[in-house]
Amino acid sequence: MTIPRPDTPTSLDRERSRPLPVGLLAGLTTVLMLQGTRVLATYLTIVADNRGWLYSAGIVLAVSAALAPLAVAVRRRGAFPVLIAVLAGSRLLLQFWEQPEARAALGVAIVGSWCLVTPALLGAHRAAASLGVVAGLGLDLAIRIAFGTLDLPWATG
Repeated sequence: MTIPRPDTPTSLDRERSRPLPVGLLAGLTTVLMLQGTRVLATYLTIVADNRGWLYSAGIVLAVSAALAPLAVAVRRRGAFPVLIAVLAGSRLLLQFWEQPEARAALGVAIVGSWCLVTPALLGAHRAAASLGVVAGLGLDLAIRIAFGTLDLPWATG
């Protein structure tokens, strides 16, 4: 399995891609990925404490294996929308599914699909996608500050 290089054509058509949509999509997917990463780290640890580390590793491997065909097909036109749907749908399901194993699997799906979407976005419009990722990092931080959910390791109490 090879991951497409950011400078090779992917399922996004380089000639037709506009910088603004690529940047916005990169920013939005980055925000979703960061939210998924926080869930992933927390719930993989919970599952590991309850069922063991091998069970947690099995969740990661199973979801990664399910994403593998999309990694191969990311160069084709149809794979990119599917990856976006997996990322957004997994994030939406996190709102409603309380089972720790399911939340860990959804976190893996979010992070894995972001890792496949981002090279395609960079290949479509490198500057816009790069700015979008940075804007997504900043937006996630702003959201966490605005809602008082920023957890700093050096904060007291």
